[in-house]
Amino acid sequence: MNPKTIDAIRDLAITFEKTNLQIAYELMSIAYKERPQGPFIYNKFLEYKQKLEAAIENAENAENAENAKLLSLIRSGEVAIIPIGFRCYTSMMLEDKLGLSQASLPFDSGFFSPHSVASVFESPTIALSYADETTHTVCKKFENYNEELKGVGIKFELSSYEEIDNIVSSKNIPNINQFLDSTFGYYTLDKKHKFILAHYNWHAFADDVKSKGVKNPEDNLPLINKMVQARIERMLELCHRAKYIFFVHLNENGNYIKIGDEYFDLTDYSELEACLDSKYDFKYSILNAQDVSAQKMLDTFEKKTNKAIKSDY
Repeated sequence: MNPKTIDAIRDLAITFEKTNLQIAYELMSIAYKERPQGPFIYNKFLEYKQKLEAAIENAENAENAENAKLLSLIRSGEVAIIPIGFRCYTSMMLEDKLGLSQASLPFDSGFFSPHSVASVFESPTIALSYADETTHTVCKKFENYNEELKGVGIKFELSSYEEIDNIVSSKNIPNINQFLDSTFGYYTLDKKHKFILAHYNWHAFADDVKSKGVKNPEDNLPLINKMVQARIERMLELCHRAKYIFFVHLNENGNYIKIGDEYFDLTDYSELEACLDSKYDFKYSILNAQDVSAQKMLDTFEKKTNKAIKSDY
């Protein structure tokens, strides 16, 4: 590179050192690469590098301290964080962002619209029965389903055990996840609450460890009822104890769930808000998991409860 060009890059880097250290560092890195023996360029390169590393470390320490404060409030029961779908990724993202690891809750695994969440809060019982077809059915799943008037969503077409078992002749058929989930469970519709369970109602191909050897729906559904019911009761207890509740959703699959001929909006929370207003006296927030941070949650908790957060960190 021409020496004057290197000088220009060096001088340009210096103009950014007070306003944007990242740009200054990147520019000085170019100058240093082209003139590694230059003492001024070398010293500036090291200065910017050390300042950036210190800033990153300080930010990480601050984030860790805020996460610790929030987790302390969760452990004490003052704050409850409830993942409400749309699907399994929500609880995973909360664990990644906040370090939150908690006992499973009812909306952790499956497909839940705001309507189905409200339905569970209004009528918190699960009663799937193999003998009673009015309680449930199994479905076929169509991701990225597109309708001209409604746009992109996810579609579940009502099916039957017999139809799916006939289609799924081996684990290697094309598009098997249209008929069974990634762990070889049926997509199971609760007809009362209008949600789809995944990973629980095991097909014959399911792993024995996950299924515990129970791969007959007639035997499986009572176990699912018991498990989901326990998770609902756990959630209600957390909400009852909490001074403030964060309901967290993540929607990356379009604007609606279509189940049979019914559409359930994934963007309209008015029904759920009306339900929660009456039950929790407005002491809650509904958040998108992508916008979640410990600092935002702590600020909201302090503002909404008028309670200063003591810190031992």
